[in-house]
Amino acid sequence: MERDFWDVGTGTPTPRTEAEREQIKLQAAYSNGIAIGLFLIGGLSIPSTILVNVGQGWLAIAVAMLCFLASFALHKFAKRTLRELDK
Repeated sequence: MERDFWDVGTGTPTPRTEAEREQIKLQAAYSNGIAIGLFLIGGLSIPSTILVNVGQGWLAIAVAMLCFLASFALHKFAKRTLRELDK
């Protein structure tokens, strides 16, 4: 359950607890870890295997591009999560 950022009575921001700040950092680190794994496994390993074993370059490029885009999206999500620390 997320705590309201604004105090309804005064309209001023309420400070986050240290535990809430650490949870935000943990969520961002986890998302970035998934993004890195997706980039390495899906963007490099699988396309390399396809090229060596099957020889279908178009499939390798398609898999790599899909994984690169998904990795980028996860990284942007993590970055947006860290912006919550400034609130």
